[in-house]
Amino acid sequence: MQTERQYDQLLDNLRVTATDAIAAEDISLLTNLVGELGKSDPSLHTLEILNEERRVLVRWHRPLTQRAETFSPKAREVMVNGKPQGSLHAVVDLSPALVEVAARVQNTRVTMAVLLLLLALTVGAMVYRLAVVPLAAIDRRLTRFRAGHLEDDFELDAASEFQRVAEALNGFAAQIRERRELDATHREELHELNDSYSRFVPKQFLDILDHESIIAVKHGDQVERTMTVMFSDIRAFTGISQRIGAHSTFAFINDFLSRLGPAVRRHNGFIDKYIGDAVMALFDSPVDAVQAGVEMLRTLAEFNAERSELGDAPIRIGIGLNTGPLMLGIIGEDVRMEGTVIGDAVNLAARLEGLTKKYHVPLLISEDTLNAIRAIQDRERITQLNRNVRFVDSVVAKGRSTKTRVYEVFAADSDTVRAAKREHGETFMRVLRQELSIDAIPASGNSEDPLLPTYRRITARGGLRESVMPKSYEDAEEEVFWS
Repeated sequence: MQTERQYDQLLDNLRVTATDAIAAEDISLLTNLVGELGKSDPSLHTLEILNEERRVLVRWHRPLTQRAETFSPKAREVMVNGKPQGSLHAVVDLSPALVEVAARVQNTRVTMAVLLLLLALTVGAMVYRLAVVPLAAIDRRLTRFRAGHLEDDFELDAASEFQRVAEALNGFAAQIRERRELDATHREELHELNDSYSRFVPKQFLDILDHESIIAVKHGDQVERTMTVMFSDIRAFTGISQRIGAHSTFAFINDFLSRLGPAVRRHNGFIDKYIGDAVMALFDSPVDAVQAGVEMLRTLAEFNAERSELGDAPIRIGIGLNTGPLMLGIIGEDVRMEGTVIGDAVNLAARLEGLTKKYHVPLLISEDTLNAIRAIQDRERITQLNRNVRFVDSVVAKGRSTKTRVYEVFAADSDTVRAAKREHGETFMRVLRQELSIDAIPASGNSEDPLLPTYRRITARGGLRESVMPKSYEDAEEEVFWS
């Protein structure tokens, strides 16, 4: 019984030592274990290690002596996580002296402990080299991925399973790099496309419609808004185009508009459309609109100075400004649309631009625009405006039935001309109040001021009438009917 217990213990120790190796079917390690165990105990006749399918993994055998007596200890099942992985079988020769059994068992225990320690160290080193090191390298690579570093390939010296992980990461990085390049190309193309579209449909127009891109624009989009409308036109443009020809006309218009357009943008406006040589622009602020008009006239003076050096005749323009509610939106049909603004405020701005021809002044604004500026709580701007604006006339513009007071802004004139216009405007108002006689207004031949004939006509009539309406409005050829 003592011997049987000793060999039972021997098999139990072997089961403990060889469990991991059996589960992994590590033949080499099992062979070493069985061989060492067989050599360490001359009483052992046979040792067999079977896997869970009852296939022999390792078999060790020692020839029996002539008088040998044997017995087989109970087979030992090897379990890992509650699942059978194999079994241990032994045949023992009882012929050696039983007195040596205890010593040999003790020696075997020591040997098995050493082997177990070596096995643990070996397995630990293998796990560290084959699993811990590659996993740490993969973790570092993933950290660089998260930081956006995809430019270098991942090299890993490890088992084939980890090599496949490295190859997958490299392939993933290559796909991301390619996608980034495509995205960058698409973004650049989209930027160029949006930039091109913005030359036809201003971004400010889309902003007012609450659209981030022209793609969102659809037929019928519209919004009501109070804005200041500007119309600008070249005087006698038909004669100019006939004189210089179609090809030169295009070059002239582009040169001219490229000088006036920046003045609109510098004062927070945007050009809604070009109508031949005419420009229609929109402003949120009436102050910005007036300042843009003044800068356009100063830019025109510089342009005319250049033309004079080349022997070309000067260019004259008319600018009309009006402030009021309008509808801004998209008109047309599903296959052809364009942005536009509609409203009485737009029509009046166009009429004011036409009035610059009749009064021979370059910049006219409506009473609504003047009142909108004076409503702004900015004393400095109002003072500056009041010094450079004067009443022109009270008129009924074509398409309207009520009078509109019209004012000239002459801030772009020279100091001498501005001083004369201030004096004449003050004199005119004093004559209307009957503080001075009509003779106080100079005759038109005595000054370059184009409004003197109008002032004399109004004062000669005895003042401004409160209402006026042409008798045959539809048949009238004039755009303006004086009061």
